[in-house]
Amino acid sequence: MGADDYIAKPFSLREAVARIRAVLRTRSPDGNGALNFERLMLNTATNRVTAQGVLLNVRGAEYRLLEFLMSHPGKAFNRTQLLAQVWAGDPDIDERTVDVNVQRLRKILAKPGYEACIQTVRGFGYRFIER
Repeated sequence: MGADDYIAKPFSLREAVARIRAVLRTRSPDGNGALNFERLMLNTATNRVTAQGVLLNVRGAEYRLLEFLMSHPGKAFNRTQLLAQVWAGDPDIDERTVDVNVQRLRKILAKPGYEACIQTVRGFGYRFIER
């Protein structure tokens, strides 16, 4: 239906404002389907990722993982949730696949200095954070 988030009642005004800001932060002003964080941009229309204007070689599962995490900034996901969303619950894929792809993605994002945007939540999983 086009909803980006849902808040159950009762909710605090602080939480509502934080979620609205998160949604607005990920939207491109020209509406071209891009996810932006500082100078890191993921263009969903062209399937390209750029950092500070430089095209990054993000392909396949790493691209889908980054897209999913950037679409939900600040929210932590466990490995099972990431497998279901990024790998469509493929039964042949192991939970360690998530760790390997996060490691690869951090390596790609390290050169422009964005590797810290993917934070490990100890004993749980991963999240995309703002620096």
